[in-house]
Amino acid sequence: MKYPIVLHTDNGVSYGVTVPDVPGCFSAGDTFDEALEMAEEAIFSHLEPLVRRR
Repeated sequence: MKYPIVLHTDNGVSYGVTVPDVPGCFSAGDTFDEALEMAEEAIFSHLEPLVRRR
């Protein structure tokens, strides 16, 4: 599945990531690319326990 993410930065150096469709799921990275990678990992880590319950 694909989820929209919101990337934000205050200094143009490090990035925060919020996943609006997955409450409580957020991440960060030192670069834009790292922030995207960490967002994918955060979504997986956040949803994995829900999938295991089935």
